Amino acid sequence: MEAFIPPYGWVSFDVSETQNLINVIKKSKDLDAKEKDNLIRTATERLASGFRDNTWFLQTCGTDYQLSPPAAKKVPVVRTIYAEADGVALPDPDPANPHKHEFSWMTVHQYTPDKKVPYPFKDRNTLSLKP
Repeated sequence: MEAFIPPYGWVSFDVSETQNLINVIKKSKDLDAKEKDNLIRTATERLASGFRDNTWFLQTCGTDYQLSPPAAKKVPVVRTIYAEADGVALPDPDPANPHKHEFSWMTVHQYTPDKKVPYPFKDRNTLSLKP
């Protein structure tokens, strides 16, 4: 989840992944109570700081996409399925409407890192890394 918090702008919060990491830390048999407390505190602080890990994928960039095959007009943002019938764009699905069942989600740009990146919600060692 991301929230717009003035004056900071968009701040990300990934509560579920942090909760999963904390549960793994709590169950760890190779850590003593003090080490667990320190890691849990650090994970919680990281969450509250608006941490955005570098394994996120790019959902969209720019605007006015020319689709292939070409659409009747350029698309401002590709975030859901873009569909046309007889050259007329179909309305975007509404995921907030519980009576609507059609919904699809995003395009993804392929990203190949030039070095191995630890996933910060699976690797507790990332909690001790300095930004």
